[in-house]
Amino acid sequence: MTTLDTITFRPGRPEDGEALLRLHTRAILTAGADAYSPEVAESWRKGLTAEGYGRVMEQGESFELACSGERVVGFCSTKPGEIMGLYVDPDYMRHGVATELLSRAEKRLLANGPISLKVTASRPALALYSHAGFAERRRYLKRSRGGLEMEVIEMEKPAPKTGGRIDPARTFIPVAIAVLTVSDTRDASTDKSGATLADRIKGAGHVLAARAIVKDDVRAIVSQLKIWIEDPKIDCVISTGGTGLTGRDVTVEAMRSLFEKEIDGFSVIFHQVSYGTIGLSTIQSRACAGVAKGTFLFALPGSPGACRDGWDHILKFQLDNRYRPCNFVEIMPRLMEK
Repeated sequence: MTTLDTITFRPGRPEDGEALLRLHTRAILTAGADAYSPEVAESWRKGLTAEGYGRVMEQGESFELACSGERVVGFCSTKPGEIMGLYVDPDYMRHGVATELLSRAEKRLLANGPISLKVTASRPALALYSHAGFAERRRYLKRSRGGLEMEVIEMEKPAPKTGGRIDPARTFIPVAIAVLTVSDTRDASTDKSGATLADRIKGAGHVLAARAIVKDDVRAIVSQLKIWIEDPKIDCVISTGGTGLTGRDVTVEAMRSLFEKEIDGFSVIFHQVSYGTIGLSTIQSRACAGVAKGTFLFALPGSPGACRDGWDHILKFQLDNRYRPCNFVEIMPRLMEK
């Protein structure tokens, strides 16, 4: 069974042309024939070449690929402010690959500030974009590469409302962060969620102060947390895993036994973000956060997607001292006040 945990993502390169061509062709002929007609689908895919992907990359179009092992199973291409194309291999449809590619593309396009996003969608992609918050502006007939006309839908997603911003006048202060993976089955080679957090922490300029994997056991979790809480070189701990509802999900109980203050808003905001990614399934998560002896503790679910949601939408900003009007870093010196 295909799940997002088995899919990796990477930037596209000109040498991926042949793989992109195979995928693009399969996706068009399968989904396109259902939404239009076999003749229109054939006209749609006509003129695609392996070299063409490299040319548009040189012209500034960015590609992100979804891969299962060495096989390219999806891609999304973008230009500033616009989704240019999103295609998934028919064998990997309805497994969340398209949703994840779109989510990642939006985050990249919005990384430098809130802007509206545009896409000209084909009929098969209408539901995907509508679910992601894109609104239909108009429909019109567009001449495909093969000469036949096909209906497309011009869509737009408004710029997200945000009350915060990065203040470039402030000097960035790195935070020392430890990552704890809670799992009965994962090891260093299979810990994709821990790796997701570690990569983001380092990529943001912070210090990955420590990393460990412990079993789903309250005593083991508390023991490791206490070691890091007592370590003056560690400012913050982010855990992944054990926040669900099963009998073995005990990370929340372990963390709360150490909290001196709970950050209630973290759970609220996390669920808002997560709802936009996985819908009502977020109800099964008990993500939480708090403070223990001057150390921030954050508990995220065990999937890489949940870790991306928690970091990209919350912790990336709240652990950045440049974020205004307020952030966690600026109050660190006051956490132990009496």
